[in-house]
Amino acid sequence: MSKPSNFRPATLTQYFESPPDYKGEFGWLCAYSADEWFTERVAERFTRETKAQRAFMGRIALALILNPEHPQLPPTEVPGVLHLPLRSSGDRPFRLMHAKVALLGFRHVSDAGQWVLRLVVSTGNWTRETAEESLDIAWSVEIRAADLIDGSEEQRLARADIAAARDFFAWLRDRFDAQALTVERPDGRASLTTLALNQVDAWCHAVRAPAGESPRFFDNRRRSLLSQLPEQVRAVGRNSASRTLAMGSGFYEGGPGGALPSVPKRIVQALQGGDGARRLLTLSAEIHLFVNPDACQSIATSAEAIAQEGWTLRAPGRPACFGPQSRRMMHAKFILGAGNSTRDAKCGPAWIYLGSGNLTGPGFARAMSTSHGNLEAGVLHVVDGLHWGTVGEEAQLHVGNLLPVQWQQAIAATDAALSAGGEMPEPGVPFLAPPVPWFAWSSEDDDASSQTASGRGWLAPPGESRQMEFQLLDPTGHSCARHHDGAFIWPHRTRPRQVELSWSADGLEHRAQVPVLDALHRFAGSELAPIDIDTAWDRLDNFPLPPNEQELDDGDDAFTPPPIGTAPRKVFAARAASASSRYPIRRIMKLVEDIAAKQTAIPRADWTAWCVRLAQTMQQTASSPDLASFAALGFNPLSPLRHAPFRPDFAETDATLEGRIYASTLREIEAAWNVGGLIPLGSIE
Repeated sequence: MSKPSNFRPATLTQYFESPPDYKGEFGWLCAYSADEWFTERVAERFTRETKAQRAFMGRIALALILNPEHPQLPPTEVPGVLHLPLRSSGDRPFRLMHAKVALLGFRHVSDAGQWVLRLVVSTGNWTRETAEESLDIAWSVEIRAADLIDGSEEQRLARADIAAARDFFAWLRDRFDAQALTVERPDGRASLTTLALNQVDAWCHAVRAPAGESPRFFDNRRRSLLSQLPEQVRAVGRNSASRTLAMGSGFYEGGPGGALPSVPKRIVQALQGGDGARRLLTLSAEIHLFVNPDACQSIATSAEAIAQEGWTLRAPGRPACFGPQSRRMMHAKFILGAGNSTRDAKCGPAWIYLGSGNLTGPGFARAMSTSHGNLEAGVLHVVDGLHWGTVGEEAQLHVGNLLPVQWQQAIAATDAALSAGGEMPEPGVPFLAPPVPWFAWSSEDDDASSQTASGRGWLAPPGESRQMEFQLLDPTGHSCARHHDGAFIWPHRTRPRQVELSWSADGLEHRAQVPVLDALHRFAGSELAPIDIDTAWDRLDNFPLPPNEQELDDGDDAFTPPPIGTAPRKVFAARAASASSRYPIRRIMKLVEDIAAKQTAIPRADWTAWCVRLAQTMQQTASSPDLASFAALGFNPLSPLRHAPFRPDFAETDATLEGRIYASTLREIEAAWNVGGLIPLGSIE
């Protein structure tokens, strides 16, 4: 929970913002739910790329794990974000996937040795409702490459937290299908997505929890959050008994017959347990319970028991930054233990729990299980210097600016406005891993030697796909026929970005949108329109930044391309350049010279990404009139780029991995330009 600035706390989307001079590399998110509105905004903040730019780049930057019954967020809805399906119904170890956590990796834009890992723990889901309609809270911590050595106590704690979150996601991702994140190109090269994933994994594995340092981040995979609460309080150094306990939740369970709500009662008992020396809550402590009055579940029938116990029932506080007319509903789950009474000016020694677990049996009192316990996660930390709202004190330390609490009004046991509210909706069909995680696209247009135009393409599944019966549906909902080589026949010549599959599992019909990879291995990438030579250099010169969004939205080709399927003319006899062809020749050779100068300064860490950008950009110029004029001379304009002076030191020869990647890239471009068989420049006197 970062301290708010100027009386206004950070919005949830701001927790995904790249630090200055950094850019999002790869990140993991989990929650009960998410929507397109929210994920689009965090993807843009994380990558610093617009929707059009991310669709053009065709790489995954954020992997999203949600409750299995959550409807799929299709790959094209939020480019750069992949919603992972559950591997199978048998891989489900929890009642609900309810934890709300993000682990984000950022890389410095110019120094690959500098990176940042950020952990975010939220009480709210990744949705517009959370951002605009609910009262939720979040907490984050960062660690940088330079923090791996012993440093301050805060850095040591951050390392313990990041290591715990790394292990949490490592366990979680094994139960969801992440095959699409590790796709290899046909030549064995890893995709940009895989490279980014591996890079962030390496940073995470470099983080080790210092000996004897307990993480503030914890989950309920093995033990309930309730059973861990007292030891978490002691681990942060709060061994003295608190005199005030405030608890809040968006959902409650009451006791039988209007008795005290069971989980808050057990929390109080756990903290008051033991003798006086080990007690974490005094027997006479103030107990405050914060609820949504018009949706407080069984609290509505427990109000009298709460009053008899001496507890105070309260509506949530709404920070002034939301405006005087705010009607936000409390969705936050929190527990505050404070050393002083609310009648004092200061809170005294204080600790705060916040997390995903509602104060219910499945959310807080039970360990994860398939039938009785959700998967939950939270954090318990200390905040020094808090006050109850004293005039003249620092606003960022006002407890009401950090938590949705207020001390002015209580709810009477006889308050007729208390209402149980509605029940949770019934779950739908789970989003399970489809038989095919992706398809590779090809068409006759991809073959420069093809002289036919059948008006169709092929969608080939990966060889390791599951052996399950399924249907690939065309845009009209009809099944696509299968070719004798196993590929499906697509009825259109234009590559789809995603396709729909239908199959049966566990007695239910399932459907899913599956991404399509193009020849450049872009993941559900947008169409690559033809561009001219000048635009090609602009995009290369701008590397590693993505192309300008206006170019992608409005189109930037300055010429009319030939009909689809028409290959550039191949001429093998060298001819003298006519006056009309000299300008295109200069433009092509200037492009080659500029590429050579640019790429000799590319860092090793960016080399593969540069090769991808080079292949992608140059192939978009294949229909350029300038290129056609040059090719008519019978020479290969790319041949100088193979020489060592035009390559960085680490890729000077094909003996290195980087050199082989570069050689393969040049072959791809030569094939697209149809110049591979032409005479290399400089080979004729």
